[in-house]
Amino acid sequence: MIDLIPAILLLVALTFLYIALPRVFLILILGAFFALLLKPLVVKIQTEWHLSGTKSTAIVYGLLVILIVGLLALTLPAIIKSLTHIQEQLTQVENRIEQITGPWYQRLNGGEFFQYVRIRISAITQGLGEIILRAAEVFVLIVAAFVLSFYFIRDRQKISNFLLSLFPFSMREKIREAGNRAQLVWERFVGGQLFIAFLIGTLETVLLLFAGIPYPFLFGIIGGLSNLIPYVGPFIGAVPPVITVLYQGGSLYRLLYTVLIFVLVQQLDNWFLTPKIMKGRIGLHPVVTILAVLVGADLLGLWGAALAVPITGIILAVLYPTTRRKQNA
Repeated sequence: MIDLIPAILLLVALTFLYIALPRVFLILILGAFFALLLKPLVVKIQTEWHLSGTKSTAIVYGLLVILIVGLLALTLPAIIKSLTHIQEQLTQVENRIEQITGPWYQRLNGGEFFQYVRIRISAITQGLGEIILRAAEVFVLIVAAFVLSFYFIRDRQKISNFLLSLFPFSMREKIREAGNRAQLVWERFVGGQLFIAFLIGTLETVLLLFAGIPYPFLFGIIGGLSNLIPYVGPFIGAVPPVITVLYQGGSLYRLLYTVLIFVLVQQLDNWFLTPKIMKGRIGLHPVVTILAVLVGADLLGLWGAALAVPITGIILAVLYPTTRRKQNA
């Protein structure tokens, strides 16, 4: 028990940080999460190109910054500009829907729905200043975690050795082996998610191109990347093309087709791509994958759903030797 005092003190320090300084704790956790997310790519570049850890990490982070800044520069101005014109477009859309649905429009309370949408859009446009201020606060927090993750990846070996030194020497080899198995599961999960994002982005690009929607390649990239965010990600990815169609006065059928693209692709991902690919990457049965996501969402909401699959895979990977020994006994 005495040998575990350093590890216990670290746990106490993290608990104190969570209670007393929750923002700092959040930055620390996000930094570790970003580091785990980007480490497989850094290691691959370091191995393939025979670069130092600092150079390979700098390349990955530099490319990521360029990608994020480029996407924001291309999409944010159009979205902000479009918000001021959406109410006019909504009136045209409402009139077309009323003409098509006839008496069903009143029975389904179509007028109340569009009035609610107008109120929400008006609140958004009037509160842009506050929204930008809150977004800036979140942005600063993410940037701090992002910078911290850079050093986590660059000095990962030193950090790993330090954490191992907190445990008794007799436990270190088992902890190292468990950590390696957990790392392998995580890397497979990240690779699977990126592969799914590529498939989603490609499929959405092709469908948007076929429908004649402007900027199909850009919206496909946004859709693929936003799909990495559980639940709200697909909605985020659908916002730019939908706003573009509304802003350019597209027909009702064009608008419905755009929405239908993202709905169908998301259903394909939820019920086929993610369960099938994650089974091959992590070894989880599709039923286990779906149940893990549902349980994670119920317990921890958005983050629980996002991390349910890798956590389940990591737990099974760490406990697998114990399970195997019990089966052989």
